[in-house]
Amino acid sequence: MEAYRMLHPELTVLLTTVDKNGKGNVCAVAWNMPVSEEPFCVAFALDEEHLSTRNLMETDEFILNIPGKDMLEDVWFCGTRSGRKVDKLRRFEVEDGKKVKVPRIKGCAGYLEGRVIKRIEVGECVLFVGEIVHYEVDKKLFGEYWKEGSVLLHLGGKYFTLPGKPLTPGG
Repeated sequence: MEAYRMLHPELTVLLTTVDKNGKGNVCAVAWNMPVSEEPFCVAFALDEEHLSTRNLMETDEFILNIPGKDMLEDVWFCGTRSGRKVDKLRRFEVEDGKKVKVPRIKGCAGYLEGRVIKRIEVGECVLFVGEIVHYEVDKKLFGEYWKEGSVLLHLGGKYFTLPGKPLTPGG
């Protein structure tokens, strides 16, 4: 058993980045989380060898595109292929980011646009901390939390699940 899987499920995002020449890439990321409200910051971990890691080292800008459940095959495609071998962004219709010079994937449930403010090397990964400079969400899918069955949660390997019925203490 891989011990880190005890911490799953995790919200799966499609991270878009560009290199210093403006060429884009997309990769699937489940190791992501909020780390501060003021300022609003997130963190995500990438393998040190990934193309997206190199892109972030060059440009510091990113978008966390939050795919809906209908994008499962796209997420799997982006998580199982290298951007060095395949132009994964060609799979999508993209548009310009609102505040960063990174493409965003049309049709996602939400978007978090940000700039890297800190990098921490941890084992084989780099933990990126980024300040969010713009965000948008599909209000039909998100109120105070993600609606039941709306977005993809990664369980590990090829397994995903969906948000279920919210639970509250005492009820």
